[in-house]
Amino acid sequence: MDKLSEALELLSRYVSVAPYAVVDSLDFSWETFPAVAKADSMEHKTDKNAVFLHLRNLSELKDAVKKLLQDYESVIIQPELKGVEVFLGGKEDPSFGPTISLGLGGIFVEVYKDVSTRLAPLTGADVLDMISELKGRKLLEGYRGIKTNFNALVKSVVGFSQFLVEYRPKTAEINPLILNEEGAYAVDARVFL
Repeated sequence: MDKLSEALELLSRYVSVAPYAVVDSLDFSWETFPAVAKADSMEHKTDKNAVFLHLRNLSELKDAVKKLLQDYESVIIQPELKGVEVFLGGKEDPSFGPTISLGLGGIFVEVYKDVSTRLAPLTGADVLDMISELKGRKLLEGYRGIKTNFNALVKSVVGFSQFLVEYRPKTAEINPLILNEEGAYAVDARVFL
């Protein structure tokens, strides 16, 4: 798989995916702001300046899409979701089979290294056990005015573990999965089958 849109389409059978549109020209309309525009690619977009955040109106959005289309054949547009960023990762271990990792996400996953790992597939009880090992678990449970849909997080982790068992990707990740009061939504992903 080369495209983010392909990864999101595949993962949407197992986890909730944030609404998105794929565009390859400036002939589109979009009504939900603030919005995000990013390359329809599975590379790390922040490192490549291939993601534009906080787009407040259609004019700003079209400017961002125009810039991205200079280097990429298609662009993903999504509403900008607020919430706690969660990392879900998976890989095929040669000895044990599919493994799944859970931690705080976004660009800080490599900084904090606050991750718990298990063999897939998982039950809800397994996920609760993983969360209990994280230093940042209070953020996932809801903390100081941050409200989260904890059940949606558990369901997403179980669903992602099922995807790992059924597809056995070499590596896969959802980063971030945005966890908020409404649910848990994959906004970016990489899948290498």
